[in-house]
Amino acid sequence: MKCDCCGKRKCWLEAFEDIENKDETLHVCVKCSTLLYKIRYASKNGDIKEYDSSIASMKKRMLKASSGFKEWFKNNKALAKK
Repeated sequence: MKCDCCGKRKCWLEAFEDIENKDETLHVCVKCSTLLYKIRYASKNGDIKEYDSSIASMKKRMLKASSGFKEWFKNNKALAKK
């Protein structure tokens, strides 16, 4: 299994988070999952500086992202700037 965001392969005993996306399940490593939570938290609290910084970091990590993850990330309303 590999991370649908950054392409990192799962190591033995490493936890991955599952994200339901329409008809498929996306798998995300701990680093990408943490970054997604930071983006969502900054969006909810209106912290523009943290939001922009986290989005830039996520875009760097998404160089090897699957097409399903890119679609999910683009369409996810919880990650949108408010």
